[in-house]
Amino acid sequence: MNILCNSNIYKRKIWTIFFRLLVLLFVYTLLRIIFCIANTSHFPDIQLIYFLGGMRFDIAAIAILNAPFILALALPLNITNKKGYSIICNFYFVIVNSIGILLQCVDIAYFPYVFKRLSADIFTYISSANFDISALLPLFIKQFWYLLILFIACIFLLIWTNICCRKFLIHSKQNNIENKTQNITIQILIFLTIILLSITAIRGGWQLRPIQIVNACSYATPQYLPLVLNTPFSIISTLGNKTTEKYMYFNNLEEAEKYFSPIQNNFSTTNIQPQTTKNVIIIVLEGISQELMKFYQNNNLKCCSFLDSLAYKSLAFNGIANGKRTMEGIPAIVCGMPSLMSSAYIETPFAMNKIQYPVEILKNQGFNTYFFHGGENGTMNFESFCHSIGYQHYFGKNEYPEATDYDGHWGISDWSYLRYVAQTLDTIHQPFFSTILTLSSHHPFEIPQDAPRKSYPQGPHKMYAVSSYTDDALAEFFRIISQKSWYDSTLFIITADHAYEGSSSATQNAYTAYQIPMLFFHPKADSAIFFPQFMQQTDIMPSLFAYLGINQHFICFGHNIFDNKYTPKAFNYLSNI
Repeated sequence: MNILCNSNIYKRKIWTIFFRLLVLLFVYTLLRIIFCIANTSHFPDIQLIYFLGGMRFDIAAIAILNAPFILALALPLNITNKKGYSIICNFYFVIVNSIGILLQCVDIAYFPYVFKRLSADIFTYISSANFDISALLPLFIKQFWYLLILFIACIFLLIWTNICCRKFLIHSKQNNIENKTQNITIQILIFLTIILLSITAIRGGWQLRPIQIVNACSYATPQYLPLVLNTPFSIISTLGNKTTEKYMYFNNLEEAEKYFSPIQNNFSTTNIQPQTTKNVIIIVLEGISQELMKFYQNNNLKCCSFLDSLAYKSLAFNGIANGKRTMEGIPAIVCGMPSLMSSAYIETPFAMNKIQYPVEILKNQGFNTYFFHGGENGTMNFESFCHSIGYQHYFGKNEYPEATDYDGHWGISDWSYLRYVAQTLDTIHQPFFSTILTLSSHHPFEIPQDAPRKSYPQGPHKMYAVSSYTDDALAEFFRIISQKSWYDSTLFIITADHAYEGSSSATQNAYTAYQIPMLFFHPKADSAIFFPQFMQQTDIMPSLFAYLGINQHFICFGHNIFDNKYTPKAFNYLSNI
């Protein structure tokens, strides 16, 4: 008794799988169009890219929901031709995809109330005591009767698809000439190809990480993200995410705002005289702690000699990182969002909220916005996140012209990459707002091959040597740009994403593990001041707006450090504390 499928029948069965998936892709596209039409007042400027980009998320959702069906039907075994086996597979196909279609129909009606696609928290809401489905369901059906008709029509389409595929296979059996020599190799190769294609579809491609909700920002601004996403993908992506419990510490908002308000509206500069500034560059140094700088530690360290020299010419602060990871540092610096949860802000559903971020305000003020990072495109979802908060251009490893400068670990080495950034900045239109994130001062703490020929300082940690290398790269960057016409009208904010892993000991205060440089350097400034009080990463954007004289309110969990009435403070979160 043969256990393998007949090759001809097997190939036809594979075609039925693809036919079913194409029908589903058609249904998802149709539902997106209806979603758009039903909520057209929320989407005044529709672009084709929203629908083309949405197909990537549709394919991922379809592949996730249908993975058991695809693999079960694609097995090159004779048992898959049994009637009972086929009925189970067809039943799964209709039921599971009906649920996915139902959720999308519900979202068409529900979107105007929440302005986003449904996420996994909808199940918590439905199960709550305040949601009486027996009372509300008849009301919903009466009000949105056309969605019920749409849902039923889609179900009939799925059933019709199954019937067509069944007739196609029956016809192939009747006209099939039995070939006793089974082509085992071909069937196994086809099956492995199906597995590979399924994994690719589920991941949304072969980028570093599987696509997430934040990746939709590559195709649309936050306002239009619901057009790119689909409801099954949104729910699947947020399953398992712990919802943030809402606490009520105060009786009302007015009482709470006596202590703290995230709405920034104070842009006075009472303790400095800002310089005329046309451009802004924020340089975020990977893992550079205050411990590595002579300026802060008053010792004989020579790890960061150039950075020390800039500090003596800057408005310098006792910088405090809001987190311990790069993924936590970047949102704090450019959005004013500290890590106050177990997950970084980028990884939470809150990252998709409709907020006018500081970078977007700068873009609307006429600044050309750029983010430079020599790491792999897609790492930590930075590329998508940057587009979502207002950066117009993202330059990663893919945009770098010389692949041979790859360090073998994280991306393009700092010396080579900062030279490239310096050359690129000279080609963009002013005014510009640019953020640069370095990467070489990081584990495995190896000096890259493009390093200048010199002896690097050795200390109690390998970070000492690689931080000196990054300092040399920074010096070369400033040497190049100091010759450019835009240099003298540019404000440089120099800080770090976090302190390095060995920067604190049991004998020190806990906050020393968060101490980082925080410098405001302007080439035309004629005085330097050291402010010993804390300045956290979330203070950067409101302080920058004050320096530039931009008086526009925005949400940010920091304050304007240049207002002498402000009492400095810093937020940190570690182990639920």
